Amino acid sequence: MLRALESRFEVFGALRAALGATLQPIERAQDFGSRLLRRWRPSKLVRPIIPLVLGNPDLGHQIYRNRFVLAGQAISGGTHSIFAKPVLEPAWLIELHGFAWLAHLEAAGSAMHRAYARTLVLDWVNEARNLPKEAKHPDVAAVRLMALVRHAPFLLKGASSSFEDKFLRLIARETTQMAHEPGRIEEALALAYAVTAFESSATFRSHAYERLETAIAEQILPDGGHVSRNPATLLKLLLDLVPLRSAIIAAREPLPKRLNAGLERMLPMLRFFSHGDDGLAVIEGVADPSVREMRAVFGQDTTLGRPVSLAAYSGFSRMAHGGATVITDFGPDAACSGPLAFEFSDGPSRIVVNCGLPADGSKRWIYAASGPAAHNTLSLDSYILERSQGPLSWLTGSLRKTQVERRGVSDSGSFGTFFRGGNVLTGNLLHERDLYLSVAGDDFRGEDRLVRDGASDPALMGLPYVLRFHLHPSIKATLSKDGETVMLILANRTAWRFAAKGCVIDLADSVYLAGLPQPRRTQQIVLKGVIGRHDRVNWAFRRLAKRDKRETPGNRAPELPF
Repeated sequence: MLRALESRFEVFGALRAALGATLQPIERAQDFGSRLLRRWRPSKLVRPIIPLVLGNPDLGHQIYRNRFVLAGQAISGGTHSIFAKPVLEPAWLIELHGFAWLAHLEAAGSAMHRAYARTLVLDWVNEARNLPKEAKHPDVAAVRLMALVRHAPFLLKGASSSFEDKFLRLIARETTQMAHEPGRIEEALALAYAVTAFESSATFRSHAYERLETAIAEQILPDGGHVSRNPATLLKLLLDLVPLRSAIIAAREPLPKRLNAGLERMLPMLRFFSHGDDGLAVIEGVADPSVREMRAVFGQDTTLGRPVSLAAYSGFSRMAHGGATVITDFGPDAACSGPLAFEFSDGPSRIVVNCGLPADGSKRWIYAASGPAAHNTLSLDSYILERSQGPLSWLTGSLRKTQVERRGVSDSGSFGTFFRGGNVLTGNLLHERDLYLSVAGDDFRGEDRLVRDGASDPALMGLPYVLRFHLHPSIKATLSKDGETVMLILANRTAWRFAAKGCVIDLADSVYLAGLPQPRRTQQIVLKGVIGRHDRVNWAFRRLAKRDKRETPGNRAPELPF
């Protein structure tokens, strides 16, 4: 009895200790926020934080007419405040109350645009009690505070003392809210922005930088990728972090070491995700290649760190030779929508691309673009698979997944780079993919294998599968008459030939969504097979040498029979 009570007290003690460890960051944040609320009142702007990317003046002119184009939807406020407009679309409200549109008014540049920007800020302050829930979300508040800080020079130039006082009070209030939010990197960034740009004590800045460094350590993986595995999230953070670092350096203040170390890991990883056009690979939630934003970050990168070939923590592989680039996703998370999917480009021309996500946030298209069929990988018909395996197939699948994890191995040499990855499709079926890119970048090959084991193999026999290679809309594809090869003509007139064996080749319609206001029609190479008959498929993309126009049949070297 006594021992049972002692054990129970030990459990209670452990729970109390765990709860205390959980609440400690929150308590520290609340304490810091309380001290900031009591002691900090920004009096002037001393360290401007200059954004890397400018706004669109055309959109600025529309905003001046009280017409906001946000989240792919244009809404006019008419003669009333846009903040009083009843809008049901959450994505539109998030962008409105995030204040990123201030960049467009600043890009428009005239005094009337500056005055109207101040009017909008005051309108928002006046509507503070009636704001929708989206405006009060910590992440939205963080984006709003950073936008206000970033565009403070634009708003305060020539402003009246009345506006300046209200603006500084707004900054103080929003900053205090950020100080009470523990842990998240967005809130830590916003807090660091405010105490860096406006006059503050070294102690406050030190606390803010410490919180930011802690958030970076928690959310940035050792290889420089973000825990979400979304390259667009990494780009967004760098668009905010790089100007902050520049402002600290411009003020000739010591740069926090862990902050700088985090940036030096993140910048090479951003290059890891870039194609020859400097845009992001369309993988793991990327909705826009963001070429302009990528080039803006690269223009401020003084480290020039080379990307690795295998980012094991993030779950991506990169092969780059002779202008050709292949980026493969072998991530371990269950939410990975395109296991072993890759993208392939030649110089600035993208050849094989995933479908991406729609820029307007359309739920119908997001659902359609989130499955394996929208990625360059192998997919099965889930309905047929469930019928063949019975209602308990999920149980055997979960048991198999604990034994065989998705994996990726890369090796480079004088011949080129080789990658091997594996992924469990179902309880008794494994998809293995080998990729090879030659050192000249003119030969990209792959092999896809279906490996079956266990007593349920007969249930899988005869099931159809499809390997898809979605082509960029700029690619002109032609299937040969014998159906054995596909000729690909790039926008720069470079030609590639695709061939495969162990399957049936076809060309089908597809769509490309990334970075476009509307889906754009394109094509996909489709390789069809049947489990048990086509368990190994070999395929290759080979660049064709351009023929010299001065060459005549008389002086051309003979083709040898090997």
